[in-house]
Amino acid sequence: MLLCLLSACSPGDGTPAIADAQPLRWGPVATVTDEGAHAVVSTAASPQDDGLRALVTMRITDFSPTQFSHHVRAFVSRDSSASWQDSSLPAVPGATHSAGASVAFSPSGVLYVAHSVRSAEERGSQVAVHRSRDGGRTWGLTTVIPVRVADTPKISIDQDGVVYVSIYDRADDPLLGRPASDRGWAIVVATSRDEAESFELTSVTFDNDLTLGVYNVVTFSDGNPWLAFSQFSSDPATRTSNLYGLGSFPLSISVADVDHVAELGRRIPRMANAAVDGGSRFVDRLYVAYSVGPSDSLVTAVVRSDDRGRSWFAPTTLSAPSGGHHSRLPRVAVHESGVVGIAWLQTEAESDRCWRIHFAYSVDGGASFSEPNPVSANPSCPDTIDELGTNQGLRRFYGFGGDYMGLAATEGGFQIAWTDLSAGRLEIRTRQVETG
Repeated sequence: MLLCLLSACSPGDGTPAIADAQPLRWGPVATVTDEGAHAVVSTAASPQDDGLRALVTMRITDFSPTQFSHHVRAFVSRDSSASWQDSSLPAVPGATHSAGASVAFSPSGVLYVAHSVRSAEERGSQVAVHRSRDGGRTWGLTTVIPVRVADTPKISIDQDGVVYVSIYDRADDPLLGRPASDRGWAIVVATSRDEAESFELTSVTFDNDLTLGVYNVVTFSDGNPWLAFSQFSSDPATRTSNLYGLGSFPLSISVADVDHVAELGRRIPRMANAAVDGGSRFVDRLYVAYSVGPSDSLVTAVVRSDDRGRSWFAPTTLSAPSGGHHSRLPRVAVHESGVVGIAWLQTEAESDRCWRIHFAYSVDGGASFSEPNPVSANPSCPDTIDELGTNQGLRRFYGFGGDYMGLAATEGGFQIAWTDLSAGRLEIRTRQVETG
């Protein structure tokens, strides 16, 4: 049972109250991957067996822009993330590349992995979903969702075992079955009520042609879903973008009629992540963590809503006292006791080229947060990694972990997973933290 560790409340102006807190109890750092370069990670903890954890990552075998090559790998731990073993995913027939993976357990302990797959003959990527009933020892099902994916598919499972996979696609993709006149982008939600044996596709377009960023589906206690997404312009002169939420998935909708979460203060948004309190303390409180501000002062923010996204409390910004000016990859998770955990990447004050993962938590429903704590002992410095190659775009993107890191609530606290460069190569590491 997690204990109340903070005594202060938020001052109400969006500034986190840094209260006296008992020290966090940190587990050892575990290195998951063995050889090669790995980046972009998602992690999950089984609700049936607290020692059982899973994560997925992408192994990159060639960083040259013309030969860029990668595939998804899955790992499981049966000792609360102290050690990890490879869990070989089934091959998808015809696939030459796989990427962009996410992982989740159902309430009954069934393990799912979703990722994109691409063949040499076809345009774009499709989504493959794998299922394991024995915690990743064997994989008994692979289902390919018939849609073209433009980003990492995000998988989530509600309390009744309904599986959601959220992506985005061109609205005129014939696989979506939309009117031929549709242009621009569409949010796509694939829903399965038979444990990923089959999926029903729902696509949503808007009354504009802005580019989309689509994040994870969360569900409330009555089973109703909510999906965070962003929209942004391809015009370089545009200086801002916006974060929104959908509480239903109609065929088309005006942006004026969706939940507005935040203005992001930059043209191209970074990643966002949502979570819902499914316990009894702040039941159905909705949280969204995101990056806000221009590149030279990007910070992590978190907002909360008690009316399912229709209105929001003032955002709280989180920044390590010794951190630099660049913050990204925020992840939020809620423990069953109501404790909220936030993890993110933040550059070092001495050099905005080096960074560490940080973690903070709240025991009062997001009104205040603990002081941020560094997760890793040593900073990661992309400029020291030769295997990133010479392409500056790839060096910066994968040198800063890609687009995703992992955070999952566990029985005693939270598990954090990230791409670490401190040993001179790209590897995946995890660490358990207990907050009470």
